Amino acid sequence: MIVDPLDEYPIRDYPRNAIRLDLNESPIPPPREVLEEMARELERVNRYPEARLILEARRALAEYSGVDPGMVALTGGGDYGILTLLALFKGRWGRIIVPAYTYSMTPHLARALGMKVSTVPMVEGEWWGIDEDRLFKEARIGGAIFIDSPNNPTGSRLLPARRLVELAEEARGPVVVDEAYYDFEGDSIAGYTESHPNLISLRTLSKAFSLAGMRVGYIIAEESVTRTLRAVAPFPVSRPGLAAVKVLASNPGHVRGLVGMVKAERERLKAAMRGLGLRVYNSRTNFLLVDTPLERPYKVLEEMGVYVKRVPIRETMMRATVGAPRDNDALLSALAKVLS
Repeated sequence: MIVDPLDEYPIRDYPRNAIRLDLNESPIPPPREVLEEMARELERVNRYPEARLILEARRALAEYSGVDPGMVALTGGGDYGILTLLALFKGRWGRIIVPAYTYSMTPHLARALGMKVSTVPMVEGEWWGIDEDRLFKEARIGGAIFIDSPNNPTGSRLLPARRLVELAEEARGPVVVDEAYYDFEGDSIAGYTESHPNLISLRTLSKAFSLAGMRVGYIIAEESVTRTLRAVAPFPVSRPGLAAVKVLASNPGHVRGLVGMVKAERERLKAAMRGLGLRVYNSRTNFLLVDTPLERPYKVLEEMGVYVKRVPIRETMMRATVGAPRDNDALLSALAKVLS
């Protein structure tokens, strides 16, 4: 055998009219002007993107993030950003350090590359936390730290940006902050990356930008890092994807509107589920972590046409994406039925 076998990520088909609340996607598509710009680029997909298209997308994301364009590197979604960083780190850092509960693809990809994975305990509460003493101790020993803040699947901000900067200052390796849910939370380490070369922000346009199906992400880091990333992936995003990035990041009204709607629905959904007697943890993201009296609630709800995510903390838990109001109502209705 030339490779160690790995389990595939479970991708499913959905029946018609299914309520999809399992993948933390946006409940609404991009605005029409974005789709029209993407369609124009579809007519030229026989050609690789010109430098101008890539630079325009990078400039738009840099302005949106408040950094210099040289500090931005595009990636094929957050997953390929993680994979690229891990591949670059593997030779110098033989292991990664992650929270006990984290985005599942990060340790999965690290193991695929033959890296050791060390986990740091987390602290359960209405807001989840992380064992900071243990985290800083592991950082001083050495390794590549990957910490998602806000965290998936708990929804909590594990460390504020200033504390993450202190972690980078004491770490013997790179500190990658997965900011996939930054747009819903607002606290970011991006402004500190220029002065801290080992501090890296990883972001995706799959959530607040409504581009999950386009697979677009980006990395913010000191320019020596982003130059290397651009060197190993000169054409990381498709022409339609670049067009969408430019329009959305240059005119972020869609993002602001979506974030506002999701936050309002998140609080409504949280209050309603607590009213049903469920333990619902606080969240700074577009999803809620829920503990229930049910065994495998994700299976129970799936039989009712409502899809939520299994959580590897306890079999009574589920992670529910905040969807459009009618989708959230469907979830509440299904929960009320099974709990009665």
